[in-house]
Amino acid sequence: MDPDRFKGAAKEFGGKIEELAGNAVGHEDTRASGVGRQIEGMGQNLYGRPRTICATPANAPNRCSTIPAMSPARSGTKRSTNPAAPMTRRQGR
Repeated sequence: MDPDRFKGAAKEFGGKIEELAGNAVGHEDTRASGVGRQIEGMGQNLYGRPRTICATPANAPNRCSTIPAMSPARSGTKRSTNPAAPMTRRQGR
């Protein structure tokens, strides 16, 4: 597991606890701080997700290769990044 995913999940959990504590005592600043911490944790968790997926050897060739910039083809076809995929016709023409 990526360290950012672990830290993000911990922040999100801490934010939920802080929000519940703020609701229990009726302190709006504590509740708002908890919600903010949850959002921060969600963002950090999402930041670490692609790195976790790419670190899995089974997924590396399929999901984590860089996709080259494609120039528009004159024939109206585009090639998939998968060399075994057939050529497809562009939609909207």
